[in-house]
Amino acid sequence: RILDCSWMPDGQYFTLGFMDGRVCTYDRQGTVKVTIKRPAPAWSLAWCPSPSDDYDLLAVGSWDGKLS
Repeated sequence: RILDCSWMPDGQYFTLGFMDGRVCTYDRQGTVKVTIKRPAPAWSLAWCPSPSDDYDLLAVGSWDGKLS
């Protein structure tokens, strides 16, 4: 079950947070690019663009109260 969705600032990828703790990033064609597993449901997702680095940062809020 999907709990949250967040698009990257450039619109090329989106991330889904699932009830089973999975956090999966997909490209626009729906291909999974990255999967991480959290010990609790991934309740909240937010991308933070980095103006000076070559990467963006993803914040994941879990049902257990942890932010990673």
